[in-house]
Amino acid sequence: MRRLVVSLSAGMLLLVGGVVAGSAGAGSAGRPETVPSTEPGVATSEAPETTAAGVASTEASATTETASEPTEPTEAAASTEGHPLVGAWILVDTGDPESAPFLASFSADGIYHQDDFDGLGGIGAWEASSPTSAAMTFVQHFAGDEGEFGGSTTIRATIEVDPDGQTFTAEYTIEFGGEGAPVGEYGPGSVSGSRINVEPIGTPAGTLDEMFGGSEEGTEMTVPPTTT
Repeated sequence: MRRLVVSLSAGMLLLVGGVVAGSAGAGSAGRPETVPSTEPGVATSEAPETTAAGVASTEASATTETASEPTEPTEAAASTEGHPLVGAWILVDTGDPESAPFLASFSADGIYHQDDFDGLGGIGAWEASSPTSAAMTFVQHFAGDEGEFGGSTTIRATIEVDPDGQTFTAEYTIEFGGEGAPVGEYGPGSVSGSRINVEPIGTPAGTLDEMFGGSEEGTEMTVPPTTT
């Protein structure tokens, strides 16, 4: 975040059914009726008639079963898991090239974490908006002049990862919270990110004793020579 923001606080930086149908008339449609015979002692039984209500009930049930079946989604939602934004990054506020870079990480479960050079950090949430883009909201608290809670900053950003997956660009707005803070969001600002990749360990230029052995009081620290 641009250093002009620091005027409000020394710690402010970026980032950046189914419907169940009843069976109408089913209570009596399926029971045989006993009809008295004209001849004594003889009873006849007539087969039950299929009523219109019974047919309607069957059709309604079939329709209900069909309607309650789940439908397949037409398009899979973008996921944070496996998204190229997942990983660790070095970020630079491109609108303020003289500002110090800061560190950030995007986890696969949608959590964003940031560390600034002065020890101030913050946390946020992000979600994928496409296979290569994302949206993020980040909150940072800062202390007042006497060490009390001074307020907060809320960063909202849209991010686009480059095809190589090693860099990204983002635009953001910033909103301040706290007594005397201006109302509303301000921006946009811009940020670029470079991925931190795993690198193989190299050949040491010296031992740790050689690096730090001269740091005792009254001695001069010896710095290993650099090569070009």
